[in-house]
Amino acid sequence: MPALASEKSLADGVVSVGALRAASYQKRILCIWNTDYASSSGAEDWGFVMLDGSYGLFSNESIFAEVLERCLFIINQRLQGLILPDICIHRSLGNNVSSCIAGRGSSAYHYSIGYKEGVFNAGQYQAKSVLCVGPWGEARTAF
Repeated sequence: MPALASEKSLADGVVSVGALRAASYQKRILCIWNTDYASSSGAEDWGFVMLDGSYGLFSNESIFAEVLERCLFIINQRLQGLILPDICIHRSLGNNVSSCIAGRGSSAYHYSIGYKEGVFNAGQYQAKSVLCVGPWGEARTAF
């Protein structure tokens, strides 16, 4: 994933493999989507995962896979309006900001991730989005 996000060709265009598309912005945001799930309305629901920085996905390589899996799970659940299961140990922090454990497994269980949900008007459509940040350890607070 870090190599994919820093790939120069992704910054200049969109890579297409079957229905999968990928692009990056300034090596900090990696956008991956599947055209089979895109509507033609122009108003899509999106999930974002922070990659760089202290609270980015790349900040802890040892639990990278678990955190990415959890972020994708959160984005999928919340964009569908579904609640997270109890195993995520979800906490609402107010103002559409929540946190939960960063993933399964003995290492990721000791870290948290945060996410913020929003609804934006896009013309006559409303688009939902979810932004995930983290992981961070018990001694750090992102929000």
